[in-house]
Amino acid sequence: MFTALKCLPLKESKTMNKFEAPQEQLKNTAEETEKLKQVLELLLNNPEENKEEILTLTNELKALSRILEKEVEEIEETLSFLRENPEEIETETHFFILKALSQDEDDNVRAYIALNPNTPPEILKELGKSESAMVKRLVAKNPNTSLETLEKLSQDEHVYARIIVAKNPNTSLGILEKLSQDEDDWVRESVALHPNTSPEILEELSQDENNNTRAYIALHPNTPPEILEELSQDKNEYTRLNVAKHPKTPLHVLEKLSQDENENTRTNVAKNPNTPPEILEKLRQDKALNVRIIALKRIKEYEQI
Repeated sequence: MFTALKCLPLKESKTMNKFEAPQEQLKNTAEETEKLKQVLELLLNNPEENKEEILTLTNELKALSRILEKEVEEIEETLSFLRENPEEIETETHFFILKALSQDEDDNVRAYIALNPNTPPEILKELGKSESAMVKRLVAKNPNTSLETLEKLSQDEHVYARIIVAKNPNTSLGILEKLSQDEDDWVRESVALHPNTSPEILEELSQDENNNTRAYIALHPNTPPEILEELSQDKNEYTRLNVAKHPKTPLHVLEKLSQDENENTRTNVAKNPNTPPEILEKLRQDKALNVRIIALKRIKEYEQI
């Protein structure tokens, strides 16, 4: 029975449009049943004159009752199947099913609802209030999560929830600004890597005490040239080598970095597409073989232009 449910969508009653969701099916069947009951009550005021109509309506009500019971049974079977096979929840699309399972006691079930890209913002908002750190992390990751929910999760006590908010492509600049001041290094690193982080936030983070954060700033496409110049003097070699390969790094900074003590930094200067021939000529005489090889290759490329 469960195998069939896995492969087939919920069945629709004969009175329902085949594209209607199960929640709508139940609602329509219930409404139709209620209308027939109201008509039947009126007919029962004069049972002798309405005998045939009463009999017809009674049979219709029985049929609708069977349909309603079957629809409820099918939904309960589907819910039972999904609870036993939570990995199948990730592709579920019916709002009614997602809503019901989002209130399940099992953290694993609710986690799959939070992971599902079809889960609407209003359900994700409620899941974001969960006590489960796992559920909140997945809510923070979901592309449907609203800015309101992301804002709340950006202040969560669980650091991984804040990290994932800082990585969510929909996170606003306002939230990124707040997270850039987070006490946790990994959160600030994630802000430094976010593609939408503004030059102003990057400038603030360029003074960060964490080496990785500054190194990521040196890679970010939105980092202004003047900040790259400051970072070119950074004590951390990974920051300097990232500056050396950044397309916005000024020529005079590349000139200085071509004399850096770190071989990888000088290698990146040689690889930088903006490095002019005069700097490459100097790197052609570098003490490191790899730097010389790359510089010579780049000089030949210039000669072919």
